[in-house]
Order: sequence, then structure tokens, then C-alpha cells
Amino acid sequence: MIQKRNGRQEFLDITKIQKHTISATENLEGVSQSELEIDAQIKFIDGMSTSDIQDALLKTDVEQIKELKKQLRLQISKNISRIKLIKSIIINSIINFTYSNLNAINLLFLSNIFGNNSSEEPHKN
Repeated sequence: MIQKRNGRQEFLDITKIQKHTISATENLEGVSQSELEIDAQIKFIDGMSTSDIQDALLKTDVEQIKELKKQLRLQISKNISRIKLIKSIIINSIINFTYSNLNAINLLFLSNIFGNNSSEEPHKN
């Protein structure tokens, strides 16, 4: 028997707990309704109150949220590191591309200015 908030006693109905935990975890990625119930480790005692059951579930839910936040922070940190690496690769690629193209442009420019010491006309683009 459990004691309802209004003081009335009734038989424990696990399906009511499952109904509420299913509703509470609906559409939450990484949160499992069954794990929530298991992690709560509710020890059903004759005469316990529904608020005791709710408190156990809420405490477990808070712990799961803390774990999810920890995993999220770690994933964000990894993503930031990847972004920094990609940014560095892009910058180096731009520098190398620009440098190699500038050298080709400079050589063409110098060749057009100074010619090739022959009677040929300078190259025009």
C-alpha cells in the first residue's frame, strides 16, 4: 500500500509510475524511461507516500541531466578543437595557394617587364 497526497491509501500500481516516466522522458534524446526507473532504485515500502516515489525519480532525473550536460560539454570541446584544426588547415591552404600564385604572377610580371633579352615581344595576357 502507498499513501496518496490526500492521505488515502491504495495498492501500488507500477503502471502509473511507468505512465508518468514515459510521459516525462518523451522526446528527450539520451534519456531512457526504463533506465530512469532502474536508476531511481526505489525501495517500495508498505505505507510509503507518492511524494517519496516522485522525489526518488526527480533525484535520479537530476543526476541523468548532470551526466548529459557533462557529455555535451565534452562533445562541444571536441567540436571546437576540430573547428580550430579545420580553420588552421584552411588558412594554411589559402596562404600556400596565394603564395604559389603570387610567385607565378610575379615571374610573369618580371618577364614582361624585363623581357627575355631577345627581340621577341613581351608576353601579354
